[in-house]
Amino acid sequence: MLRHLETITGRGAVLRKGRSRGRVAYRLTVHREMARADGQWRERRLIVAGRIDGEAELLWDLVHMGRAIVLELEDGRFFECLVKDVGGKVVATGLGLHAARWRRKAAPHRVADAS
Repeated sequence: MLRHLETITGRGAVLRKGRSRGRVAYRLTVHREMARADGQWRERRLIVAGRIDGEAELLWDLVHMGRAIVLELEDGRFFECLVKDVGGKVVATGLGLHAARWRRKAAPHRVADAS
């Protein structure tokens, strides 16, 4: 059984290897898989899928690249996904929907010695 948790819509940046590849509109649905065990419903995995809409050339590139991208959502979350077709169908991969993204820490700022 699937339990609907939320529908997310907006515009976001498509990131690949930390660089922006363009902006797209998105509509994602988030479901929680539920399984019955010992007479009770138990939460299982999170299922996130949906569609993105952008320039045809960008969608074509993302499909034929065949690698995961990261969609930076308006609310600050990130969605790691794979673009399945030129119609913009996306499915979760890797970390899927998550709140934080690992970023390389900047080198500490050093103040020159005044002596």
